[in-house]
Amino acid sequence: TPPEEARNAIVAAAEDVLRLREFDWGPIHPRLGRAHANITIIQGGIAHNVIPDACEFCLDVRTTPLESHAALFARLNEFLQSELTVRSDRLVPVETPEDSPIVRAASAAAGERPPAGSPTMSDMVFLAGTPAVKIGPGQSIRSHTPDEYILESELIEGAAAYIAIIRSYFSAAGETMT
Repeated sequence: TPPEEARNAIVAAAEDVLRLREFDWGPIHPRLGRAHANITIIQGGIAHNVIPDACEFCLDVRTTPLESHAALFARLNEFLQSELTVRSDRLVPVETPEDSPIVRAASAAAGERPPAGSPTMSDMVFLAGTPAVKIGPGQSIRSHTPDEYILESELIEGAAAYIAIIRSYFSAAGETMT
């Protein structure tokens, strides 16, 4: 095939990557917003003078409880030209009802701060329906970054929050703690 007629796999992948800006990521969750994705890896080509016949990219998709992985995958599969493969579908979004005792305890300990959502992965997904909250020291914006860190003052504040949540949770259940 003459070079001007050859299909360039990198160009085809790039077109799909750009099309993702136009994709409808579904309904807006009140705490998490919409599902979203980021291209985290792209690989293609074998030499500077060979038109690439293959290109792969990794789409890190973060979903919400409002749409199943299967439904979102089906919509993405129809929208994009690329062949899609699910790497893992076991990490589903989870949500704990606001009237759950653990949420009430965390809210009481947080004081003025209202409950919020987190678009990042946590071990909550493995608790199989057990009411849980995700809380930790530091600022979420620094999570999953190359230089992730927390300040000593944030660690101390976080430990105090854990104690307050535990006390609130057990006092609501009629237990006393010393």
